[in-house]
Amino acid sequence: MAFQMADDLLDYTGTKEALGKIPGADIREGKLTLPVIYSLAHASPEDRAWMEGIIAGTGFTPEEFDRFREKLVRYKGIEYTWKCAQDHVQKAVQCLEEFEAGPSKEILGLIAGYSIERKV
Repeated sequence: MAFQMADDLLDYTGTKEALGKIPGADIREGKLTLPVIYSLAHASPEDRAWMEGIIAGTGFTPEEFDRFREKLVRYKGIEYTWKCAQDHVQKAVQCLEEFEAGPSKEILGLIAGYSIERKV
């Protein structure tokens, strides 16, 4: 879950150079991810209508994508998704507490943390 949330965030926070593709692929493909869903739920009626128009459209300009991304920040979709991803990692690490210390436990803890720390 945390990995997917972090991956969804990269589509809005990453650059073309870092991602190796143009950001906004999820919206272009009509995928509604948590940052978008949360932002839509908290947007003003005018902003929600505008965002829905971008989502339903066949394409958008780089300027429109930048504006869309600004709405995800304004309505805290990015922040909320990041917090949810962190919470999932924390819960995963807590689940490991019942196991004996050892290389496997350590590696699983590292993987959990890496799942949201990656940049690309």
